[in-house]
Amino acid sequence: MKPWFASCRTVEDAKTLYRDLMKQYHPDLGGDTATAQDINAALEAWLSDGMGRAFRAQEHDTGRGFAEDAPYRFADILARVIRMQGVGRVEVIGTWIYAFGSFEAKDALKEMGFWFSGTHKAWVYSGGIKRPMRATCNTLDKLHAKWEWKEIEKGAQTPFIGATA
Repeated sequence: MKPWFASCRTVEDAKTLYRDLMKQYHPDLGGDTATAQDINAALEAWLSDGMGRAFRAQEHDTGRGFAEDAPYRFADILARVIRMQGVGRVEVIGTWIYAFGSFEAKDALKEMGFWFSGTHKAWVYSGGIKRPMRATCNTLDKLHAKWEWKEIEKGAQTPFIGATA
């Protein structure tokens, strides 16, 4: 499979490239079926590497390194949180998990490495210890604009396509 989407950093980049490639290679527009299928498979593979891509993008943008198994540990924590009783809405923003309305589950979340963000009124997991930071005005809207994010359905079978084995 050709790495058609290797240069894409966002889903929007991938969508734009996909449309352009399909205009050129779709069988109904003079292209061949094998190439169109290869493009579709490459897009699916690129999208399925969402969590790994999020970690790589954050490493690039922040200079913060992650352990090789970080996406797998992250996916495991996320799977546990979305099945946990007492957890409200769950969002993944970049490489962070936000659990809103989760007062009842605070002890279990603390054991898993979460801490409470008074700014966001949510329990937060980043895979590391909480570091003292100067006050910032990073509202959820600003975080959503800067990083890929997704709200995760409670009890979902698969949190979202992320770290693949």
